[in-house]
Amino acid sequence: MGAVLALRAMRPSLSGFFVAAGLLVLGMSSASAQSIRAAALPPIFKSGGGTSELRDKFHEAVIRGLGALTGPSGPNGELGEVVAGQDTRGRLGEELIGCGAQASCLPRAIAALRVNRVISTDITVVGKSFTISMRLFDNQGRELTHADELCEICTVREVDEALSKASAKLAAAARQFPVDAVTAAPIDKVKAPPPLTPSPAPPPLTPAPSPMQAAPLEPAPVVHHERRHFPWRPVAFASVGVGIIGLAVGIPLLVIDGRPTCDAPNPTTQCKEVYNTIGGGAAMTAIGVLAIVASVPLFYFDYRDRNRPAGAHLMLKGAPTVGGAGLTFEGRF
Repeated sequence: MGAVLALRAMRPSLSGFFVAAGLLVLGMSSASAQSIRAAALPPIFKSGGGTSELRDKFHEAVIRGLGALTGPSGPNGELGEVVAGQDTRGRLGEELIGCGAQASCLPRAIAALRVNRVISTDITVVGKSFTISMRLFDNQGRELTHADELCEICTVREVDEALSKASAKLAAAARQFPVDAVTAAPIDKVKAPPPLTPSPAPPPLTPAPSPMQAAPLEPAPVVHHERRHFPWRPVAFASVGVGIIGLAVGIPLLVIDGRPTCDAPNPTTQCKEVYNTIGGGAAMTAIGVLAIVASVPLFYFDYRDRNRPAGAHLMLKGAPTVGGAGLTFEGRF
């Protein structure tokens, strides 16, 4: 009877031991797993012409592409979170909202947003063509990878979709890198710790390798898109072909104009009808000459397009403004 009572008395302590052990394991796993907290900086227009309304619209498009990071998104299935666009712009303020990924601003922006993944976006507008450059950074401001998109002859809606597509690619790449802890507070608000009471120095410990040293980062494949060019050379050869055909038809028509149409022994006096081809011959000859002349600038444009950097050409530039739009005509030779 005494033995039975002793066993019953031991059961609560054993169950409490297992519960405490389970909580300890869960606490260790949650401490080792670090969730992804991502944000996107407002886009920066490199060529000007962007309004604050258009910037905020494109900013929301980038954040939509990051939506894949919400929920299980870490390397080990950790839950992720994406900072909303309005919240992002509110935390950055007027000082940091236009800095982008500049080295002088990026650490402060990351600290203000308290994230471990941040995307910067640069947009270059040439006419109706938009060149999009996105870069992915960790919480230390190190660039992990980047993606480029080229949207030629695009509307604002098409640019909006291209931004979401590019940020979705970087969101997928963000899962491939080790996740660091989120910065606890902005850099300019961190206070120095209070002085500590001197204590005996502990024995030196061998520092454990950090995750960044143990597993070097391998940059994700960079997304490149081939730039499409206007087919100057085929159009130029087609113009030469039209010119040759026009001359081949027009010159003979000019030559036979006024000549008799019959095969009589003395056609000049016996034939009542003569060829009247001067109108058609002149038209075809003029078309041939114009086509050949037109091929010269086409060949020049082809040479210039193949030997000049992208974006250096004759363009009609347009950009939305408050209450309307602006157009500029720009050329480089």
